[in-house]
Amino acid sequence: MERIRLLSRMRKFCRAEDGAIGTVLAIAAPVIIGFTGLAIDYNIWKKEQTALSRVADSAAVAAAFAKSNGATDLAPYALADAEKNGFDDTRESLAVSFSEGNVTVDLQRHSDRFLSSIITREPVILKSQANVELIEKEVITTEVVPSSGYPCITALDANPTNHRGIYMHNTAFIDATDCGVHSNSEHVQPHPWVESASIYMRNAHIEADFIRSVGQTIVNDWNGYTTVNVEPQSGVEPFVDPFANLTPPVHGSCDNNGQTVNYVPTPAVLQPGTYCGDIIIQNGGQASFAPGVYNIINGDFLVRGGAQIHDSQDVTFYFGGTSPGKWIIDNGTDVSLSAPSDGDSAGMLFWQSAEAQCGLYYNQQNKFAGGADFAFDGVIYAPNCGLVIDNNAQLSPSNENAHMSVHAAWIEMKGNTRLTAYGAPAEPELVSQTDFTGAAEVETNIVTTTITPQLRYSN
Repeated sequence: MERIRLLSRMRKFCRAEDGAIGTVLAIAAPVIIGFTGLAIDYNIWKKEQTALSRVADSAAVAAAFAKSNGATDLAPYALADAEKNGFDDTRESLAVSFSEGNVTVDLQRHSDRFLSSIITREPVILKSQANVELIEKEVITTEVVPSSGYPCITALDANPTNHRGIYMHNTAFIDATDCGVHSNSEHVQPHPWVESASIYMRNAHIEADFIRSVGQTIVNDWNGYTTVNVEPQSGVEPFVDPFANLTPPVHGSCDNNGQTVNYVPTPAVLQPGTYCGDIIIQNGGQASFAPGVYNIINGDFLVRGGAQIHDSQDVTFYFGGTSPGKWIIDNGTDVSLSAPSDGDSAGMLFWQSAEAQCGLYYNQQNKFAGGADFAFDGVIYAPNCGLVIDNNAQLSPSNENAHMSVHAAWIEMKGNTRLTAYGAPAEPELVSQTDFTGAAEVETNIVTTTITPQLRYSN
């Protein structure tokens, strides 16, 4: 009997032991499943976080570009970009801020719990932040543009023998209104103390629409008296001579073997034609020139000694022949001349043949000097010789509506001189008659500051 009771008790114990293990297993199973689910959910959240970071990065860059283009409210740009990349405003939020050159986008996403919800109901919020810095950079680009404007003061020779295209010193002044100053000389200054360059200025002034040189422009302002109103451009293309293809006036046999006018009470009246030799007006002589072309063959045009020339309109002085001469007008003279407005020599006032051979010395060049006042309407053209303006000479057109321009192989101004030239309104008609094309295309380096967005960090 006792044995039967013992076996019965043992069976009950065994049954009780099986129930405890089942209970433990029942309690532990959700925990095991929950942690396993958490690991699975984490991998899902990690993928969502990576995608969220990409949306934030792209939105931050879009907002930064908008800021670099001047936008002040950046949120619409960031939001529009985020929506393109799947932004869901029902469960996601976006914020944009800007501070000290940095654009920051904060993005939040309310995610779902899957298997991990067995162990917790805490909400899952994924966050991503992207920061983009706006970096300023200087960018240098080369722009090739057609040259604009008419150079009414021009040195034409690429390699003048005096190593200067335009040389201004001792209070020389150029005033180029509605036009510019240009030198074709290729010269550059070999040493800082050498007064040699395409355009060289010392104690001189230029006011013009532009100042250009093929070689180099030197503004020597060591004493503070040299000024320009615009920044000179060096290394530009040559000016295309608009008068190089003009047909010279036709001349016949000699009408006069030169002409000399000294003082007489009544002004002498000279007639157009062919003058073989010099035309000289001197010693207080007075003269006027009837309209037309004056062909000066192998001779000079000399006005000196207080001579006067008045009321001479529609005239052209052409210097030709086998040994073309030059003009020298100085020593207290008073001269007023204007070029024809139409005809074969329209616009040309002083016109020296390209065959002219002038020496290197001061008195071998064309010259205006000697405390004289000159009113010239028209073109002063000496393609193969220099022009010297010296000793208080003052050149200008008769009025601000008249065209006056100077085009010589090289130009020197010194001794308190002033050259005033006007490019308009007469210039357009003159230019059209000479097939003016201006300077070739000009290369200019343009320095601009750009703002470039650059991603600093993302998480």
